Amino acid sequence: LVWLALYASPPANAEPAAVRTFGTIADTRAASGLTNGVRVAVKGYRQADDGGGGAFRYDPDSAVAADGGSVLELQKAPGRLVRVVDAEEDAYAEWFGAYGDGDAATPHDDQEAINKCLAAYGRVKLRAKPYGVRGKPSPWDPKVTYHAVDLGPYYRIVGSGRDQTTIKL
Repeated sequence: LVWLALYASPPANAEPAAVRTFGTIADTRAASGLTNGVRVAVKGYRQADDGGGGAFRYDPDSAVAADGGSVLELQKAPGRLVRVVDAEEDAYAEWFGAYGDGDAATPHDDQEAINKCLAAYGRVKLRAKPYGVRGKPSPWDPKVTYHAVDLGPYYRIVGSGRDQTTIKL
């Protein structure tokens, strides 16, 4: 119930709110002059079309904990920007800063972004690319050659196909 109250779209008969567009999440967090209920369109997390953009609405009275993807804390204004997501819509790790560059010479660790998406939505959809993750450090054991990725119960991770999405430790 709380999730729907925070993230549900407005009623179909509601008047359309003004929309402001920003290039990145950082640009959006630095915004000023927002008014109650304004819609915000973001083109990408770090750059346009990187999969981390989306629609948000401004709530000047919100004090919900910011998580960097579904709820953004503004630097120059009170309140929060809350991502507008339909209850049936896929939630992507890129919304929380995942790179999906697991094949790069020095890949980024996408585990934090995946975990934040799971915490916010209980599910995450991974795009057709390799994600690099790191397992929790464990006590050194010369017989163990791998680490596990810990996921909480009742989480759902969906890929884009058997040969398209990979998770690399």
